[in-house]
Amino acid sequence: RAGGPNYHTIVISGFDDETQEFITQEPGTQFGLDYRYPYARLMEAMHDFVPGRYTETGRKVAIFTRRQADISATTDGDRDGLSKEEELLHRTKLFHGDSDGDGYSDGVEIEFGYSPLVHEQTLPLGALVKERYDPRVYLLSSAGKQHILTEAAFLGHNWVWSDIIEVGPTYLDGLKNGPSIS
Repeated sequence: RAGGPNYHTIVISGFDDETQEFITQEPGTQFGLDYRYPYARLMEAMHDFVPGRYTETGRKVAIFTRRQADISATTDGDRDGLSKEEELLHRTKLFHGDSDGDGYSDGVEIEFGYSPLVHEQTLPLGALVKERYDPRVYLLSSAGKQHILTEAAFLGHNWVWSDIIEVGPTYLDGLKNGPSIS
């Protein structure tokens, strides 16, 4: 379609032998749950993305995964001190031992209460931060961490929920308390 994307990703959750259809999960479309594609349609449409509108000539690519990581759950492929299961729990990169590039391994950061996903020491003043399992949101300012007391105060400053950055408890505990924002 004109102006549409050059690629589309779907999750194949099954195959119906009787109808010869793939069962897919497409949360990005109105059809979403259990949408079915004929075998031939998926085979003809499956191509790697190639810039310059040449995608249809790209090689066929499919990535196969398992829902459970039972076979490799305890392995540590990137040697960061976290098993694959722990990497998935903490949302770190399975293939890179230092997900945020701050020089500390993901396992060390989690062990000492820092975020393996955010280089916390480089967060600018004005950043909105919170701990993962704590609903309190703070503004980083020259006065320290300022607790934003209410949703009305948050929205009144035209802040956006998606701008909140999750940080580790040790980082947040190390900041002095500034005046609350109400």
